[in-house]
Amino acid sequence: MTGETGAAPRIALVKLSALGDVVHALPVARALRARFPGAGLTWIVERREQGILAGNPDLDQVIAVDTRLWRQEFRRPRGVLTVYDKIRGLTRRLRAGRFDGALDLQGLWKSGVITALTGAPLLVGLALG
Repeated sequence: MTGETGAAPRIALVKLSALGDVVHALPVARALRARFPGAGLTWIVERREQGILAGNPDLDQVIAVDTRLWRQEFRRPRGVLTVYDKIRGLTRRLRAGRFDGALDLQGLWKSGVITALTGAPLLVGLALG
């Protein structure tokens, strides 16, 4: 895998939660770093789990999301608009990463949606249809 200009690829890893699952997925980042030493590796994770990824030498960036807060907001008046704004902001941030590939390591609907929001031309994970 190479980036759009032949440069090192930019890869998003989506493993949102839980703590043990995130820990068990860490070897994926290590393997990608070994195979693509110059790659830009970004991990997208739930805010409450982001601490386990802090300072990981295999990652260049960690993007935290708070889907639990999104679910709570839905119960409030006009909460749908708040969640929409948060998802729109996340989408802008993910698209700014200009990822060449995104891997959904979770295999859930919500992680599949976030993987798709990256806008990466190569998506690996949950299949729709």
